[in-house]
Amino acid sequence: MEQRKDLEGLAFENLDDRTKRKLKNTSLRGVTVKQLTPKEEQPESVYHIFERLNTGGRPLNAQEIRNAVYRGPILQNLEELNTDENWRAIYGKPDPDPKQRDIELVLRLFALFENIQNYSPPMKDFLSREMAENRSFDSARAKRFGPAFKKAAALANSALDRPFRPRGLLNAATLEAVMGVLLELTDEGTFSPATYNQLVIDDRFVDAFTSNTTSLEQVTTRREIAEELLTTNA
Repeated sequence: MEQRKDLEGLAFENLDDRTKRKLKNTSLRGVTVKQLTPKEEQPESVYHIFERLNTGGRPLNAQEIRNAVYRGPILQNLEELNTDENWRAIYGKPDPDPKQRDIELVLRLFALFENIQNYSPPMKDFLSREMAENRSFDSARAKRFGPAFKKAAALANSALDRPFRPRGLLNAATLEAVMGVLLELTDEGTFSPATYNQLVIDDRFVDAFTSNTTSLEQVTTRREIAEELLTTNA
């Protein structure tokens, strides 16, 4: 249907007869997507079908599709965490991203939280599986994530100057590795912000956040290097 700026804010009864008829006679195409195989086998399959159908109008990006397919308490929790003032300062914009890129980063942190050993590429499918399997967001891990996220965001925002921007722009791989360490920092562990600048120029770490960044090897390697350089035992 054509866009009609002159109709914005009007109720149906306020429209002229010609426009009313046009609306009544317009067909809207609907597609029902159903999971036929057991959900636990491939929860991301509905995502892929939705993605392929997403060809008309304004194409949705990966996280917008997940929000539509895997609706549930997890989305409300991610949106609430996305408003955390320290996280907004880290992300670099006071208002939520209309394209949901910030929400996707929060999901990425949750997906790997106490769970990096279960990571398998591609990252897109891994995030879809984690969102599908944690819709209710009521597991013990999910309940630990919220407080851990706020604590880690506060620590990173206060201790680091423009964090996770080794080359000027926010780098998701660097954020994922360092925040992953902070999220899982135990009471016995101590974060050493003075070593952060050494981390982001470490040749091994640079390779892990610039090349093939979502491979299993690079995801696990950069987390191990970040943990090695940034933490000490109290």
